[in-house]
Amino acid sequence: MIDFDIEIKNIQPINIKNMEHNRYKINDNIIKSIILYNKAIAEIKTKELDLAIKDLKKALIYNQGFAEGMKLLGLCYVNNKEYKKAEKTFKKLVKYEIYSDVAKEYIKKLLDERNIPKIVIIGFSIVTVVITGFIIIRWGPSMLETFSAKTETNNKLVNSQKKTDENFDRNKDVAAISYKEYEDIYKKTR
Repeated sequence: MIDFDIEIKNIQPINIKNMEHNRYKINDNIIKSIILYNKAIAEIKTKELDLAIKDLKKALIYNQGFAEGMKLLGLCYVNNKEYKKAEKTFKKLVKYEIYSDVAKEYIKKLLDERNIPKIVIIGFSIVTVVITGFIIIRWGPSMLETFSAKTETNNKLVNSQKKTDENFDRNKDVAAISYKEYEDIYKKTR
């Protein structure tokens, strides 16, 4: 099984000097792309994925057929949780025979990882529905009766409180009138 973290940790820099000994002359654009690739590896080790991605994109501009750079770019996207970009990059990598099988495995692993959260959510939803159904079947009628009785009792309390509030308001008005009458009588007696 593929572990993207291990894959990215196992990437090694490319030794340009060894390449130059095996060939007569390496194209300047290829040298630039390798330098950027090696720089990206150093940036990955220091957790600067965004810089590594920029450098790898530049490396692929200099050398569009740089399959190692494409592979590392896809792994950076995975580490940066940019799964659609990673998938797109790995699909381009499939074209290169040497990386075709690895790229297909990467794509499969990406699809599996993206589907796991959906499966968990669906599983959780199913379990919730089953448990709720069980509770309703097992205790439903008695719980509904209890809930209904409590609701009825609460409604009676609310209605009783409303009546008490209305009586209080009436008594307050009567008390206000009585006080006014009392004041008038008191003023007259003075």
